[in-house]
Amino acid sequence: VTRIETPIHQLVLNVQRQPLNRFYDPMLLQRLLDLELRFPADEEPFTMAELFATLRSSIWAEAIQGAPINSFRRNLQREHLHHLETLVLRLPAGAPADARSLARADLVAIAEAITAADRTTPVDAVTQAHLVETSAQITAMLNAGFHRQ
Repeated sequence: VTRIETPIHQLVLNVQRQPLNRFYDPMLLQRLLDLELRFPADEEPFTMAELFATLRSSIWAEAIQGAPINSFRRNLQREHLHHLETLVLRLPAGAPADARSLARADLVAIAEAITAADRTTPVDAVTQAHLVETSAQITAMLNAGFHRQ
């Protein structure tokens, strides 16, 4: 049986996935790393660390603030976790090793933000379940990352 209505969440996720694929492309990450060498000491280039921090803080804003997370944002967060997992556990060919370190740091920061978020305002059951699942996934990724080849 096929769906007769438009799969809105899947369409939105496909749109969200495209920039993440580009931001975490090994060539772009390598270029950002190399870019740091091309600027004089008195200038500040956009760095790979800034890319990771900016994506993390914008994608996980609700989790950091302890606010409810809508279904579109939860899907975006899951996709972001997938990219971080890939960098930590299966560093793509051509990606700099620093990308693995930054991805691991992002996972730790996200887990800490979820734990430290102000939960005085209750969130809905789906948001709570999403955050619990996210924390469990991050723990598994970090543990598995130490056992990689």
